[in-house]
Amino acid sequence: MNELEAIRRKKMMELMKQLEQKKKLEERKKEASKNIEDKRTQLLKYLIDEEGYAYLQELRKTKAYLAREIEDIIIGLYLRGMLQKRVTRIVVRRLERELSGEGPNIYIKRRGDDIVEFGNLLKKKLTDE
Repeated sequence: MNELEAIRRKKMMELMKQLEQKKKLEERKKEASKNIEDKRTQLLKYLIDEEGYAYLQELRKTKAYLAREIEDIIIGLYLRGMLQKRVTRIVVRRLERELSGEGPNIYIKRRGDDIVEFGNLLKKKLTDE
């Protein structure tokens, strides 16, 4: 019985050491990813002006995947040396539109009429003639 208990204890100690090593490894991975995320945030704050960064933060709340793509594009442009100045809100908005497939639309509202998209209004005028 003594030998059996010794083997069990030894096995239990080995399992506990393995579990402890796994926890330490996970902790290191979390810390490393947090450090990378912090550096990424600092870089983005440097590359994007305040208004653009605030817009990107709002976008992250509603469409996180799209905000992440925009961030990747901005960082990629920076790494290739293609950014001459800080990114503005307009540029962030344009990237959002391009990535989501939304085009630039012009809407017209005349007194007493509903709001109509300019392109549709032109099509209607052309077909009426």
